Amino acid sequence: LVTPRSVLPRAELITALERALEAVEIVRLSRPPPDDVAALRVTAGAKLHLATTCPADPTLAWVASDIGDGCITRAAFDAVIAAAKALQAPVSEIIERRLAPFEPSKITLADGASLDLARSPVVGGKPADPTAVAELLAVLAVPAELGSEAQRPVKTMIGIQLKNGGSIVLELLGDGLVRRAGETMALKLTPAAYAALARGAKDLADRSVWTEEPTTIVALQIDGITYARGAVIGEWTRTPAGQVNGARVEALVGALATLKRSPEVASFTKAHDVTLAVAAPAGPAVRRSLTVGARVQGGCTAHAGTETVRLPASVCDSVTALAK
Repeated sequence: LVTPRSVLPRAELITALERALEAVEIVRLSRPPPDDVAALRVTAGAKLHLATTCPADPTLAWVASDIGDGCITRAAFDAVIAAAKALQAPVSEIIERRLAPFEPSKITLADGASLDLARSPVVGGKPADPTAVAELLAVLAVPAELGSEAQRPVKTMIGIQLKNGGSIVLELLGDGLVRRAGETMALKLTPAAYAALARGAKDLADRSVWTEEPTTIVALQIDGITYARGAVIGEWTRTPAGQVNGARVEALVGALATLKRSPEVASFTKAHDVTLAVAAPAGPAVRRSLTVGARVQGGCTAHAGTETVRLPASVCDSVTALAK
């Protein structure tokens, strides 16, 4: 290139050049051209110099390589030249719009923590939340919009180690702009995608408080009332005796079977005690306890031991209704 640039090109452009180079084959021996002027010079661990005309046959082109010199077909020559010229287009036309179009093995997050993807995702030495990790990987793999080539200060960086042994460093510039280190053009992400990319270890940590199969929950106790599962899914009995809304009990059990940790709250007023009795297919029976707070706009807060959980309004209303 006349003006060398650092840019990760689109994968299909690289593939086209690789295939064109693979098709180069000497079809006739010949003395070198009188002028040592190459139409294209390729160096990738080995040299490959192409010239327009082969002295032994003007209809052929010529190549000099580490394994020998000679004539090549005009079609092979033209294919290599065309693939190389495609890479000399403006940066905006050739840049890879996926931030990291290769499979990562480890990611150094914006806060410096390490996300290990070798097996099950682990962040900071602890299990990572699969959904949050999937969102991050999607941001890296989905094409983004073009940003600009304007110079902007770097706010934070993300390091990506690739399974193929390479690495990519992403520079977060703010306003949704992300640039690969060494490149001039930034890519523009949506606000949600940029936020997912900027997450730290705390945001990616597994927030599961507990995860149970709803059908293994055999009893639900709310304050002094116990609902016991019957022989048929959706069938419940109540102690002390009273009218039972089986569908509502089943829905509440399903909602409480999987809980995710939420941020701490400044104040908490207890409203109900909830206990789930779990009869797992294997292993001892388990009891899950939850202290549910008073209903406020949008839902209610609950405590599962030392963990804080935010429950939606529909779940809070069901707990209150079934406690009567």
